[in-house]
Amino acid sequence: MDSVRKREIARFENIQTLLLEFSSAPNFEARVVLGQELVWAKRKIAENGCLRRLVIPAANGRQKTMDIFDRYFDPPPGESFTSDVITMIEKTKSVIRLSAQPDIDRPRAQPLDPLHTAARR
Repeated sequence: MDSVRKREIARFENIQTLLLEFSSAPNFEARVVLGQELVWAKRKIAENGCLRRLVIPAANGRQKTMDIFDRYFDPPPGESFTSDVITMIEKTKSVIRLSAQPDIDRPRAQPLDPLHTAARR
């Protein structure tokens, strides 16, 4: 694995530590640092295809999506997004590690069988 990927993974691990520390003992300085780091984390998570959004019920039976990162410090009452962010970070670290491996080691998707696919419709 190259040094850029190692630094990214190390930074993600530092962010995970900050998230857990902040969730157990919130303070202003940690919030400032975490807020800055979450901007970087969201960008990297999105670049690696691991960004998730929450779908929540809205008025008139409609649904709306909520960006977990935008609401991290202001979640709905009784909610915490720490585990959601940590899950996205773990998935992103896996993608980064996998991208460092040669193509030979990657699992390859099997083509869909057109007859099997049609039968499922």
